[in-house]
Amino acid sequence: MKLFSLLTALCVSHAVHAAPMGDGLKDLFGPDIVTLTLESLEARRLQEGAPAQSPWSDSFWPLAKGGIAQRWMDPQFPNSSDWKKNADYVRVHSAADLVRDGRTDVLSPAEKYDLLVGDSAGQLAQEVWRQGERHYETTGKVPGWAGQSHGWATASSLYAEPKRAVTLTSADGVAVTFYPSDIKALASQLAGEASGRVAFLGRRCNIEKPAVTPDGRIVDEACFDVNPAEFHLLLAERVGAQKSGLLFDLVYDLQVWNYPISSYAYRYVNLKTGQRVGSVNEARVALGSIVDPYAQYRSPDAVDVVGIELDLTYAETTTPSAKAAPVRLKTVRLVYDLELRANGTIAGGEWRSKAHPDFAWFTKARPTSAEDAGLRGGDWVPGAPVPREWTPAAQKASSRLTPLATVVERLIEESR
Repeated sequence: MKLFSLLTALCVSHAVHAAPMGDGLKDLFGPDIVTLTLESLEARRLQEGAPAQSPWSDSFWPLAKGGIAQRWMDPQFPNSSDWKKNADYVRVHSAADLVRDGRTDVLSPAEKYDLLVGDSAGQLAQEVWRQGERHYETTGKVPGWAGQSHGWATASSLYAEPKRAVTLTSADGVAVTFYPSDIKALASQLAGEASGRVAFLGRRCNIEKPAVTPDGRIVDEACFDVNPAEFHLLLAERVGAQKSGLLFDLVYDLQVWNYPISSYAYRYVNLKTGQRVGSVNEARVALGSIVDPYAQYRSPDAVDVVGIELDLTYAETTTPSAKAAPVRLKTVRLVYDLELRANGTIAGGEWRSKAHPDFAWFTKARPTSAEDAGLRGGDWVPGAPVPREWTPAAQKASSRLTPLATVVERLIEESR
């Protein structure tokens, strides 16, 4: 989940057959989830919803620019799409030189973190640069869509948005100022790299251009996306009922863009007339009464079908900022149908728009590192330096690309 792409344009002329309904929803929400009807969702007013924690925008910290080791505040930093140009600049202008010259403001988020925890070796920044180096040595380039979109999407759905700059004292007694995007970068890195339990519906496609039939159906089952029926119920229960965050990828090929959902709202469509209608009963039509290009893919339990237009609003990425920037929102319309059994329960569905989630997911626990649980040296008192005893733990966590959650969460708290 560390790959990205430009968002594909909405196109309603193709449909892609989805993976069948499985046990994933029951594992997440219990067996009753698959007995829900559209009428029951409507009675609970779940035709629209939003998470309690509104997602925020920030960079996805492209690996080609150094990831969270990008010196975004440095006006001399190349900020190039060529990883090597950026890496060469940092090699010549070392973090130690900048600290000695009193230019800590232009350090990258990773370098500021290393300085804060007293890591003179700069472990976190070095590991992030090594990520890009491995790509570069293998292929001669670092793809522009590689970065921390999965970490940013997770962090923005879990943590309150950092609002102001925070100046803290490092373990070595140096004042270090973290701007909102510095803090967001570290939160994204933590959320993207810390091991944790993740709930996942759908399948990750590892084929760059999966083959499709003339009607748009993907041939390779490994690239079948989350079933629209599962996505519909997941959205209603997770975002609508629980008011919790949900992340999704909107492209169905190799590249991935992870986005946090900001809100949703859906309407019914009668597939016989093509008209929007106000109730399930008005939208429900017998499968045998319409021309159905997806007839061979239908659930054997399905007798009726209902059309759905879903407006899905999500937060987009932006460029790093020294101040709290307004969230960038975008809305995409997903068009699909839901297959209904005679008793009204949902048996499956088919996507009717090219834009639809490849997969949807959320984290089931707040990200942390193994080293957080074993921190020694007492509490970090506000206004005091980071305990020097934390440095070895921070270095060990950084060797796995993970900042200490204790430090990141303190930064977020102070920034609020």
